[in-house]
Amino acid sequence: MVIRGLKQWMIVPIMILVWLLSLVYGSGIGQAYDVYGKAKLLVLALAVYQLLIRRRVRYVKKDIFLVIAYLFFSTLITSVLYAHNTLDFLWMYILMALIGLMPVEEGPMMVVSVAYGALGMLVLLIYNYGTVFSGWNENSIAMIGFFSFCVMIVGFNRVRDFRVLICLLVYAAMYFVLLEVLNSRGSVLFAIVLLLGIFRLLPFQRWFKNKRKILVIMLIPLFIAIFVVLIRNAGIVDKLELWSYETFNKPIFNGRDELWYQGFTDWMKHLVFGNGNLSAANWHNSAVTMLVGGGVVGYFIWLIKTGDILARGCPWIRDGIVFGLMVGILGIWLQQTVELGLVANQANAIPYAMMGLLLGRVRTLEEKNSGM
Repeated sequence: MVIRGLKQWMIVPIMILVWLLSLVYGSGIGQAYDVYGKAKLLVLALAVYQLLIRRRVRYVKKDIFLVIAYLFFSTLITSVLYAHNTLDFLWMYILMALIGLMPVEEGPMMVVSVAYGALGMLVLLIYNYGTVFSGWNENSIAMIGFFSFCVMIVGFNRVRDFRVLICLLVYAAMYFVLLEVLNSRGSVLFAIVLLLGIFRLLPFQRWFKNKRKILVIMLIPLFIAIFVVLIRNAGIVDKLELWSYETFNKPIFNGRDELWYQGFTDWMKHLVFGNGNLSAANWHNSAVTMLVGGGVVGYFIWLIKTGDILARGCPWIRDGIVFGLMVGILGIWLQQTVELGLVANQANAIPYAMMGLLLGRVRTLEEKNSGM
C-alpha cells in the first residue's frame, strides 16, 4: 500500500519536469545545452528499463506501438530520399507510453492541475512585467500558457463550490488579459471553448460518446485548412481583412492562407509518405504539418491511432479526470488548427504527457473495477 501510494504521487514531479523541459528546450539556453536531446535520451533509457528490463511492455497499448512503428518505418524512407526523419517526434509516443503505466488518482491530479495553473500564470506575468523572458518568441510563451491552462482545468471540471468557481473565473480573466499582449487570438478563443466545455455549456460529453465522433473533431484542422485555402481569393476575404485590421490590428488569416496553400503544394510532391520534415516551414496547422512530413499514409495512421488512444476514455467519460483530460487534449488539438507545438521535430511534450495521463487514469479505473 505504501509503495502504491508513493507511485501515485510520482506523476506530480514527472509532470512538473515535463512542463519545465517544454518551457526550456526551445529557448536559447535549451538549444545551447541540447535540453531536448538530453530529455529524449532520458525517456529512451527509462523506456528500456520499464518496458524491456521490467517487462512491462505488455501493458502498453498497441495503438502507441503502431504509431511508433510507422514513424520508424517512414524514417527509413525519408532519411534516404530527402535527408529528413521523424525520430525526434517518435519519442513523444514513448513518453506517453511510460506515463500511461502510472496510476492516476484524484489527489495527485489535483496537485498537478494547480501546479500547471500556477506555472502557466507565472510565465505570463513574468513575460508581461519582467525581463527574464525578454527576447523569447511570443508564440512559445502563448503556447506554454495555453497548454498549462488545458492541464489546469482537469482538476476543476467537477468542482461546484461557488468560491472555487469564482476563483477559476478570475484566473481565466487574468489569463485572457495577459495573453492580450501576445496577440494570441487562437489561445484566447480555445481557452473560452475549454471553459464552456468544463461548465457543460458545450455538449462535450455527447461528442465523446464514441471514436467516430472524436475522429470528426480531430479532422477539423484539416477541414479548416482546406476551406481557408479555397476561399483565400474570394471577395468576402477582403471585408474580413478590413474588419480584422480594425479589431485586432492584424490580418484575418495572418498569412496562414498562403502558408497552408504552399503546404498542400509541397505535400502533393511527396503524396504518399511525405518528406519527413515536420518543421520545414512552421505550417501553423497540425494537419498540414503531418501531411507534408508524413504523407497521406502517415497522416491517417497518426490521426486514427491517436483517435484510438483518446477513444479509450469514452467508456469512462463520467469520471472527472477522464472528462477533463479529453476536453484539454482535444482543446489543444483544435488550437493546433492555427498554432504550433503538437507536431514538429521538436514537439511540445505536454499534450503527449496528457494522453499518457489519460491512459494511466483509464488503466487505474479498470483495475479498480476488476477488483485488482
